Amino acid sequence: MAQVRVAAAQFFSGPDPVENLALCDGYVRRAAAAGARLVVLPENSNRVRDYGGRDECWRYAEDLSGPFVTGLRATAAELGVHIAVGVDLRGAAEPVVHIASVLIGPDGEIVGVHDKHVLWDYEYTLFEPGDEPYRVFDTELGRIGLLLCADGIVPDTPRALALLGAQIFCNSLNSRGPDELRVHVPLRAMENRVFHVAANTVGGPELEWPWMGGSQIVSPDGTRLAEADETEPGLIVADIDPDLALDKRMPGVADLFAWRRPDLYGALTAPLDEVPAAAMYGPAPADMPPRPLPVAVMQVSRFRSTEWTVRRALGQIAHAGATGARLGVLPELFCFAPGEVAADPAHAAAVSRDALARIASACADAKVWAAVHLVEERAGEYFSTVHLVDDAGEVAHRYRKTHLTDATGPGRPPATPCRSPTPRSAASGSWSAKRCGSRRRRARWRWPVPS
Repeated sequence: MAQVRVAAAQFFSGPDPVENLALCDGYVRRAAAAGARLVVLPENSNRVRDYGGRDECWRYAEDLSGPFVTGLRATAAELGVHIAVGVDLRGAAEPVVHIASVLIGPDGEIVGVHDKHVLWDYEYTLFEPGDEPYRVFDTELGRIGLLLCADGIVPDTPRALALLGAQIFCNSLNSRGPDELRVHVPLRAMENRVFHVAANTVGGPELEWPWMGGSQIVSPDGTRLAEADETEPGLIVADIDPDLALDKRMPGVADLFAWRRPDLYGALTAPLDEVPAAAMYGPAPADMPPRPLPVAVMQVSRFRSTEWTVRRALGQIAHAGATGARLGVLPELFCFAPGEVAADPAHAAAVSRDALARIASACADAKVWAAVHLVEERAGEYFSTVHLVDDAGEVAHRYRKTHLTDATGPGRPPATPCRSPTPRSAASGSWSAKRCGSRRRRARWRWPVPS
């Protein structure tokens, strides 16, 4: 597919929908004049949310057939552009109002509407979350998925859209915090390998807490192709190739969709009252005693020799216990040099068994729990395993890494030990070719030997 020029506008919508329509129209015209074929506008572009309650919210909300949406449809048709705009829309019955993203095609027709699924804080007092299945819209520019602010704070909505084939996320925001700009917008692009066009509100009344701005256009590898100011209204434009979003490989990591393990994700779709976390919801009992947990981060990595390094770890465990820590964490494969495990995983497993026994003894002496990542061997198969050792020196829990990266480059420490002489079923919990970075691998999995 040829490159497509896209744009995101940021501004503040006041209490007059007529003025706000003119404001949106002006930004779309500027974007079209710059060659943009897709323009993303902020959440609630139709009106500032100064409502006193649900009844007032309903009174000022828009209909799809109302003047605000109709006006932007005319603009889109006149200029021949796609517009994704955030609009607070009336639901089926008063006083239900949804926070919506409306995608308008270059012929002025409504391509699709997404009602925000994940509401934020005060929004639950005014709006109802959407419950429609996620959809991706085929357009001449590519496959578009619609997001609204908090929809992209959680990873679930963008991942669902990406799995449905989205190549471009159009995200209309109304955010006052820096987290979207700094973290969520680029991260949702990177972890799904999708272009992300995000338009945020900016500024606001002089004496109120301002909206953050920082609208941006991000490529599938997380590169910010364009980024707006954090304090001033403005328009950003960038050229993208939507077909690049068809490649889900993250260099040096894996094919991000092929390495998924849906067989392990059952808790993600279970109702809240059926998962253990449900017991943690709600206020803590007034008589609950405080339970502070002193923890220690143990910074130690391979230096001089394995023995030297393991001794440093034992010393840190002893020091952690002496200073009152109850839990310590050691780095990934801390006692191995780059490439050492790849060169001889059997030897690495033997070293790991010895190191684990010594660490367990140290934990018992220091009365400290520790999480230690080593190589585990079982029946000729090798696992990237974190052992949780308790303060009695017993292994209380083991976790075998389930999402394995592709083979690492020469001379670099492998991210995961994975050699599986005999592929086994998904129920076994061991590595097989199917579980590693690409499901196309059918031969035995082995680590590369560094040059």
